[in-house]
Amino acid sequence: MTQKGMSIIIYMPSPFYVLVSKGKKTEAAIIQYLCERMRDLPQEVRDLLARYQKIWARKNLNERSKFFRSRRYYVLLRDWIGKEQEKHFELSLDSIKKDRLELTGGKIEPHEFQKYPLSYPAYAATRELVEESGLLAEETEEVDGVRIIHDLFECIGVFYTDDFELKPGNHQYENWALWVNAVSKEQMRAVDQNGFPALRETGVKDENFPPFYMPISKLERHNFHPKHGYILLCALLKMTANGHTEYQSAIEHLFTRFANEQQYILSERPEYVEPENIPEPQGSDEETFAQAMSGVVPLR
Repeated sequence: MTQKGMSIIIYMPSPFYVLVSKGKKTEAAIIQYLCERMRDLPQEVRDLLARYQKIWARKNLNERSKFFRSRRYYVLLRDWIGKEQEKHFELSLDSIKKDRLELTGGKIEPHEFQKYPLSYPAYAATRELVEESGLLAEETEEVDGVRIIHDLFECIGVFYTDDFELKPGNHQYENWALWVNAVSKEQMRAVDQNGFPALRETGVKDENFPPFYMPISKLERHNFHPKHGYILLCALLKMTANGHTEYQSAIEHLFTRFANEQQYILSERPEYVEPENIPEPQGSDEETFAQAMSGVVPLR
């Protein structure tokens, strides 16, 4: 069985905000689907699509501004597709339901498990944080002419969810939660209107829209991935247990919304038993049928 997993990065520049991002894949699929069926759409849906496209066509706006200005129209389009799912079965309803904000992070590459067996979560987290947000959670120093890198991550723990390529209920997929204690001092020279480290203005091509700091009080099940909500809750509970009482209000908000995700997420990996391979029947269809029916007594 192949080892798989991802690094999930928790960066809170204050007790009330957390760094989040949103993937592009489902949104791109929905917009393409609607564009290809423009003539068959109700007029109100065509109007919403036109407004969405007009925003993204504006050359005087950066990607971040386009993203925020188009949210109202996109959510209405996505919700319409969700309600019309029986007519538009080509789009995955499951993908539409999962089209929500997430904590930053990403997949651990297969070679990283072998190359960095003791540090692959932090290695992947450093790469993903820089790629998605432009932030660097490490500091460097020179000791006797040797350059030493210090990670500014703290491992909160690992959570196990289903590997969807295996049978359901396997809980073999690793979700490593890493807390960012600080970002590079160099990056604190550029801050936003809240005094938080400035983020990149563009997203990752074909992957994510530009990241942003979201008030935790606005995280809900309809706009935030439940798995990420539960992992964020667990991280804050651990920080509070270590004396950081400033996260109590965030915990109270998250607990009522994401605590029940515990039933789908484990803190320990269970043993996985490979399903037995049932041998393919040999011989012709007639022979296979006769073998299967041998010993069957007709009803009287």
